[in-house]
Amino acid sequence: MYAGNLIDDESTSADMSNPFLVFSQMFQPVRRVTTGPTIAVLHIDGAIMDGDSTPEGPFSSASVGSRTIRNAIKQIGKDDNIEGVIVRIDSPGGSAIASEVIWQGLDRLSEEKPVWVSVGSMAASGGYYIAVGGEKIFVNESSIVGSIGVVGGKLSFGDLIDRAKINIVPRARGPHADMFGMVSGWDEAETALVRQKMAETYSLFTSRVEQGRPAIDLSKTAEGRLFLGRDAVELGMADRVGTLADATESLASELGLYQYDLMDFPEPPSFEEMIGQALGGFVSAPIGAEKIEMLRSVLGDRRFAALRDAWSRASMLRHEPVLLTAPSVLSFE
Repeated sequence: MYAGNLIDDESTSADMSNPFLVFSQMFQPVRRVTTGPTIAVLHIDGAIMDGDSTPEGPFSSASVGSRTIRNAIKQIGKDDNIEGVIVRIDSPGGSAIASEVIWQGLDRLSEEKPVWVSVGSMAASGGYYIAVGGEKIFVNESSIVGSIGVVGGKLSFGDLIDRAKINIVPRARGPHADMFGMVSGWDEAETALVRQKMAETYSLFTSRVEQGRPAIDLSKTAEGRLFLGRDAVELGMADRVGTLADATESLASELGLYQYDLMDFPEPPSFEEMIGQALGGFVSAPIGAEKIEMLRSVLGDRRFAALRDAWSRASMLRHEPVLLTAPSVLSFE
């Protein structure tokens, strides 16, 4: 087995004695090309959101964007050298819409190439929604799998705003135009509308699971239940316990590949994109860097990361009232 490399389509080397030339080369995208039989590893790592993937920020966790993943799926589908795909999932879920978009992309890709799944630490809710789009699912013994369910809600800061003696007068036109407003909660009609959307989303989720895992018993596995990887295999939620290497080697064996490259997707961001993402994360941080570090020092790295990840997922409710995300508990003693 051979690992795939980044290959520049013009094999030229920069003159390291010229700093201006070196700097300009850093902003040139590196085009990756396959040179022989290849297995693609598509990474779903982080909370699932609509749009583009984003890196970890000062007070935001890394996210997986549906647009970024769909573009990667299209790129994989067009490359005839890529003979199979491993979807590597490590996600607590997130946007229901984005999860469905990614599932549809994998469903179409599976018509052209075999798509298998390898679960890292977690494939919960939206993460499992995507996982059932694969033909086979490998899990670690300690992987957290399942959470076949939906959550709904909104962020309302009305009481906090009143205590701060801030007066906000919402202005909206049309029915339900202010559903995502941050001042007040939902009225009865809006609550009923969200409940209906939750029921529709749950029905679609369970149908996707039954389509991908025909032998599964939803009476034992659905309704938000979480399982360890070894139990998920016994319940028919996954096929076998194994690592990413196990999944890759098993797929290669089934394809009859004895020498092949591995190529990771999505492509790594260019230097220019990394600079833009870093600056964007700095500008969009809800509080100053000094206060963030103070909060980290008070809570400790583990609690700070849990708070940051929980806030990142909760903030999705500002735009989408129904989510596919694993439940979480924050405890401060």
